[in-house]
Amino acid sequence: MSTDFIALMDRRRPLADAPWLAERLAEDTTAVSALIERYAKYWRPNSWIVQQSRVTSRPELLGPGGFRLDFGEHTVTIYHMMRFSTFTGDVASRVLLRSACMMVADLIGSDRGLYTHELMPLDRNGLAEAEASLRARIGPPALTFEELHAAEYFGPHAWYIDDFSDLRAVT
Repeated sequence: MSTDFIALMDRRRPLADAPWLAERLAEDTTAVSALIERYAKYWRPNSWIVQQSRVTSRPELLGPGGFRLDFGEHTVTIYHMMRFSTFTGDVASRVLLRSACMMVADLIGSDRGLYTHELMPLDRNGLAEAEASLRARIGPPALTFEELHAAEYFGPHAWYIDDFSDLRAVT
């Protein structure tokens, strides 16, 4: 199955809306520059653009290099055009995307991110609610990226909770 990557994060800073985040990301693209360079030719926006989502009618932020961020009342969903199988199976690509996710998480006040593929049914009322729903409907999360890579798309271990601790240890 060919699906793209998504991450769900809590939005704990009420002022961290789409325009605010667009300004922060335009100021410092260090964590996303390699992804922007790699995916720019496949993705139309070449700057951070705030618009209304045609699907949800909520604000969304489109960014260079394959990023779309959807703003819910309590969450931000990061879509990236990287194939989920690339994220799970290629360490170098995963580190780039996780670094970008950690940067967004820090800006919006989230201490964790939930990773899965774009077709996974997610409760977007908050990360805790999404985690509880996935545990009940899908099964437990993967404990390693190897386990995530080997999982069936709608079966146990098809999602992962990241606290970024290993990334923080090296930065």
